[in-house]
This record gives sequence, C-alpha cells and structure tokens, in this order.
Amino acid sequence: MDFRLFFAGFALVAALAGCARSVPGYEDALSCRAPAPDDVRIVWLGAAGVYVGDGNSGVLIDPFVSQANARALDVAFGRALVPDKDAVARTVAKLGPVDAIVVTHSHYDHVLDVAEFARLLEVPVYGSPTTALIVQGHGLARDQIRVMRPGDEIGAKAFRVRVHRGAHGQIILGQVPWPGVATAPVPLGAAASAFRVGQVYVLEIAHATGSVLYTGSAGVVPGMADGFAPAPAVTAVLTLTGRGDTAAYLAATAGAVGAARVVPIHFDDLFTVPQPVPKVLASAEFDEFAETLARTYPDMEFAPQRVGQSCAAFATQ
Repeated sequence: MDFRLFFAGFALVAALAGCARSVPGYEDALSCRAPAPDDVRIVWLGAAGVYVGDGNSGVLIDPFVSQANARALDVAFGRALVPDKDAVARTVAKLGPVDAIVVTHSHYDHVLDVAEFARLLEVPVYGSPTTALIVQGHGLARDQIRVMRPGDEIGAKAFRVRVHRGAHGQIILGQVPWPGVATAPVPLGAAASAFRVGQVYVLEIAHATGSVLYTGSAGVVPGMADGFAPAPAVTAVLTLTGRGDTAAYLAATAGAVGAARVVPIHFDDLFTVPQPVPKVLASAEFDEFAETLARTYPDMEFAPQRVGQSCAAFATQ
C-alpha cells in the first residue's frame, strides 16, 4: 500500500466530510429565471457537474451523480468506486440534448460516471490523456474518446467549447489531492487514489447569445482566461471549494471576462446524495465568497441555483 495515497484519502475526507451545513437564507439568494424554449440554460447536477444547452444542442461537463457509491469512508479507506447506474440513467432522462461530454480534470468526482453517461448518450468524451485512460479502462469505446489540450476548440452544434489552461485548488494542507497523471488504463472499481488529477482545464462555452466561463476547480494560473472572445453576455460558473484568495480568484475568472453573473458550484457535500437545496461545506466559505463578490464587483449578480434546476444562463437573452 502507498501510505501517501492512503493519507491523502483520509486528509481529503477530514477536510470535506462532516462539516456540511445549511446556509441561512440560501433559498432567498437563489437566482433563476425559467428559460424560454431557445434560451441557453444551465443545470447544476451537484458537485462540479453542469449541463449547458439551448433546447436543441448541449454540452455536459464533469457529470458526477454517484455520491451514494462514494461515501466518505469509501474514499478514506480506498474502497472500490463504481458508477451508480440508476442515478446516471435518471439524470440522462432529465437532460436536454447532449452533443459532447467535456472533463476538466480527472479526480473521481469529475470522471467516475463519464463512461456510463457517454454510453447512454452515445456522444464523445473530451478530456486530458489521463481522462482518456480512465474512460478507456471503464470500457468506453475508443471511437468515443477524444484528447483535448489548451487552445483546442470543440464543436457541439450551436456551441463552441474553447479549452484554456487551469489549475487545481490546494485542498489538503496546501496540496492538490492525488497529483500526477495516469500511465495506464484505470479499471472500473479502482480506489479514489487511482483517479490522478491529470491536466486541468478552464472552459469557454460560446453560443451566439452569450458565453459561459466554467471552472471545475478553483486554482489560478496567470492568463487562464486570455483569449476569451467578446460575447453579448457572459456568465461565470465557478467552483468554490479549494480556492485561495477569493478576490484574486474572481479577478482571474469572472472579472477577467466581464461576467454579469456568477453561478457557484462544487461547494456542496461531496459524500451525500445531492438535494435540491444543498448543504454547504464549511471549507467552501460560501458566505465569504458572496460577500467578496458583492464588495469587489457590486454590479455582478450572485446567482446560486438549486441542484437539478434549469435556469436561463444570461440575465436577458
């Protein structure tokens, strides 16, 4: 046994589990306009999972709905992790059209369910070489696997997904959990530690009516939003857990692209089945994020959503 990986699992659970709480006023802070048929809409699936679609086409990002099969002790003790196929099927039944699945890094809470989603949806998966090895090991057909790199552009009917460099937040004692890359296919039923982070990406999901900036992790690298194309409207979908200085994170993401709205994600309890109104991890410092956003960008809307709720992506479309 590699005790460093074993310790990483325990440290992650210690950092995240058992400290989730309800946020007073969360429901009052919800900001969701029901989309018109042709509007771009955002659906938060819980964790970092997000669907962006327009009623005719769509992109699924980092989908993870198998929390019931990846409880805190499963992760801490290195138990076998497998997708909750029923949860994946229920989610697929509720989604709009999907033309591509895009994975921004390769930890289990971003990629464990991806091969199962891709099989049911019959769409390609785009991700790092590590992601490619994981979904290959999970039995996904090779012709559905695409390796992406910064600078690439992915076509998904009405959407163009541009790939930018990203960085993972430092969650455990100033470190990234399970660093490194995969060097061989990762079999189904591997422990959480087998899901190495791989390369980390930030996504620009462009549509004729506006663009969405998406971060699946909260690290910052210089110029991570460089080259973001001008758009009629911009919404930033931002991971909260694992960030460092909030003002710097906002400046590098939502501020850098002139976002009008910020939709927070990946602040919920990672080890329990998502509820429409999620419990918030204390380590995500949800209130501090909201306060810093209001202070540094007073004209930028803070737009939390319920899990599973379909909301218009832009304030006006």
